[in-house]
Amino acid sequence: MSKIDSYISRNKTKRDSEELQKIFTIKNELANKPEKVAVCDYGFRPDGSKATRTMGEICNKMGLVSQMGEKIFNLVRATKPKVCLELGTGIGISAAYIGAALKLNRNNGKLITIEGDETLADLSQDVFYSLGLDNIKVVNSKFSDALPAIISSNDSIDFVFCDGDHDETRTFEYYKTILDGMEDGSIYVLDDIRWSAGMRRGWERICHHREVAEFKDLSRLGVCIIERWKSRGRIGID
Repeated sequence: MSKIDSYISRNKTKRDSEELQKIFTIKNELANKPEKVAVCDYGFRPDGSKATRTMGEICNKMGLVSQMGEKIFNLVRATKPKVCLELGTGIGISAAYIGAALKLNRNNGKLITIEGDETLADLSQDVFYSLGLDNIKVVNSKFSDALPAIISSNDSIDFVFCDGDHDETRTFEYYKTILDGMEDGSIYVLDDIRWSAGMRRGWERICHHREVAEFKDLSRLGVCIIERWKSRGRIGID
């Protein structure tokens, strides 16, 4: 069994099940809310234009499905990262899976999540408050503006979930930028790897990069284990 398989298939504890149920419950509540808000999904609207949607529509579009969320949760529980980074907070569901796992790990782990839209950044913090998660910091900024300071102010980025852009070139560039702050054993997860031909190519460029020691295609998610330039003898793409 590969390392990634062992991480995502770990046995759940009673506390795990309780935390996952809390997230499932709040996601269902949000999915049925009729209130409308104007938001910009920068992953699809890089010009910053907003669209008015119900809370339910936003949750169903941006909220990670439970099956994938549980895999993210298991990865964080198994690898016990100290510093996690998310690109694309959305309404906060994926961050909630990470934050809940960090809370159960009890090693003072934290999540920094970047969201370009101010309304979504505010809504996500309501979700975290409802779940009692105080280990998540929301940065309202464009990814390219926020990343340099985040990387330079942390010794290592141990876990990354990238779900905020669906452009092949930018997706790979974010990976290369964040890689500078990662160490051996760090985990990099890319969402929506089958969203388009461009996203598929972006994933292929990442998973075959020379500093990826192991990767796993989970249909929607792509998971990589990083091995830094001790990998000089490995064959891969720069």
